[in-house]
Amino acid sequence: MGPIRTIAVCCFVLASPGIAQAGALHDAAKAGDVAKIEQLLAEGADINQSTGLATPLVYAIREGHPDAAKLLIERGADVNASTNFGAPLHAAAGQGLATTAALLLERGADPNARSKELTPLHIAARDGSLEVAVVLLDHGADINAVTALEEPALHLAILNGHADVADLLLERGTKAPPVENVDALIATADVARGEQLVLHCRACHSFDREQKTVYGPTLWGIVGRPKASFGEYQYSPALKAVGGSWTYADLNRLIAQPAWTVPGIGMKMKGTHAAQDRADIIEYLRTLSDNPMALP
Repeated sequence: MGPIRTIAVCCFVLASPGIAQAGALHDAAKAGDVAKIEQLLAEGADINQSTGLATPLVYAIREGHPDAAKLLIERGADVNASTNFGAPLHAAAGQGLATTAALLLERGADPNARSKELTPLHIAARDGSLEVAVVLLDHGADINAVTALEEPALHLAILNGHADVADLLLERGTKAPPVENVDALIATADVARGEQLVLHCRACHSFDREQKTVYGPTLWGIVGRPKASFGEYQYSPALKAVGGSWTYADLNRLIAQPAWTVPGIGMKMKGTHAAQDRADIIEYLRTLSDNPMALP
């Protein structure tokens, strides 16, 4: 950039009080300086201008300043502003600010807004913000919404040790979607196709008889065996708590929707949705066992 152009740009910035005020407003919001926010708004600062990362409202909430957030909301800040840090409601969920979350919702905030495929309820469940979760559910948050990895809020709550949030979600009726039975499809399933379908699982699970674990335990030979029973593998508390022995129906559900079947499980993967795909996978796994459990 030439010197003349540089001078021109600098002069433009210096002559643009809105830009300077916007920066000052972000700083005041981060600091929770209500008086300074009042002053800057009176001088014409843009209440919704973003730094490229967030708006003043999101900064005020992220830094834990509910009074500053309330002032900005009452002065007309965009309660659904999409920023790199999510919407204001995501920030409120992350900070556990239930009163701020309620005010945002009363002013029209979307309870099911997405940021990096997370809703505010996902964040509240993950971080253990019980009061925020109550507020969100009272204002229409989708209790069964899932993340990009198809994880419901219930899974995130249990995975992160927030039993109170998990209990709330169960009381409010969170429920796994139904999974189509594949018993009739297994007997005629395509073993070769099933082998191809589990290729992505090899990064975590062994399909070698001599190697029982990689990151996770083997998936073959488990039907009829007690759950969480490979002695050398450290299972998640969630799976240990399930109890009972594996059935074909259990395996079908686990392949279809891991985080719903065992909320809190350590598996980080989407489910296999097509019934025929699951049948092919199960039949392939059966071929790896010397004495597979009889089909139902």
